[in-house]
Amino acid sequence: LRGKGKLTYLTASAVTDDILFFPDSTSIHATEFHVGEKTTGIQYPEVAAQQVDIQWYPHQNDMHIWQTDQAFSMYSGKSTLEGYINLKPTGLIGRGKMDMQKATLESSHYDYEAQSFDADTANFRLRTINRDALAFSSDTLNAHIDYSYQRARFRTIEDYTVAEFPQNLYLSYLDEFVWKMNQDELEIESTPRVNKGSELASLKDDDQRGALYLSTHKEQDSLRFTSPKTTFRLADTTLVSNEVQHLKVADAQVFPDEKTLTVKKTASMDTLHNARLLADRSKETPHEIFNADLKIKGRYDFGGQGDYEYTGQSRKPQIVHFSQVGVDDSIHTWAEGSAAVTDSFSLS
Repeated sequence: LRGKGKLTYLTASAVTDDILFFPDSTSIHATEFHVGEKTTGIQYPEVAAQQVDIQWYPHQNDMHIWQTDQAFSMYSGKSTLEGYINLKPTGLIGRGKMDMQKATLESSHYDYEAQSFDADTANFRLRTINRDALAFSSDTLNAHIDYSYQRARFRTIEDYTVAEFPQNLYLSYLDEFVWKMNQDELEIESTPRVNKGSELASLKDDDQRGALYLSTHKEQDSLRFTSPKTTFRLADTTLVSNEVQHLKVADAQVFPDEKTLTVKKTASMDTLHNARLLADRSKETPHEIFNADLKIKGRYDFGGQGDYEYTGQSRKPQIVHFSQVGVDDSIHTWAEGSAAVTDSFSLS
């Protein structure tokens, strides 16, 4: 039995010139397909498509819809889906690639509601502000996207996942983050579990709390730091990390002022001002340089200036300004300064 016309099922409708009726099912190639939004009870999002294949099992209350040409338009054009959807009285599910204009999500299972959807395991890609390049990517995530609040929350399936910042040449080992869709920011408040013997345990310096950030720049020798709270701004592809306790560079330990680090494109870390540095950190009493301006160039390289308190036999502290602080070929911190006659510097 063949036919043509308009088929309606739940909140969906399909216009077709070719319906093939079987005793237990109906095969349709629809030129137009639409699912109306339903916001109460069992919810459905708004879906629109052209040229789709439909297999409907009326006795089982089950409709399968496949894209054949253009992607499904969903949520009033806020997203598209390249893939498949399944409509039932219990709701709408799907699989494939969701394009949310500035980001994409790929999953084998989505649960859709009127203004939100969930993915149990998904891969996430976020583009730069002009959408011409990749800004962030991470895999094996549990995702909840809410268009009403313009928020997308992601959590890892395992203890942590590795996220990439291609524009910054950085990796991050994290367990959760939020994409603020209308603010073009990622808010990464993350403290993944560190199990003994894991890759993360081998990379972390000390038992610092937070997500690990690791430079992939070939000249930075895997420079790294830890932060429990970082903001990634799409507008200038900048990482601003807070609550950074310290980072290790050469034989020194660097303490940023206000515990904040900023990393821009190509792994360029902003100069630290008013920082504190402990040189030869393995010693029981390392040398401390304070009020330091430091440019960290890599895991074994930095340069700058700062002040040093010298105490001789008189026990009277004297401040020496080191105009140059750096790292020598043996990966030891060195510093050089001078004392003028007017400084009345006493050496004993």
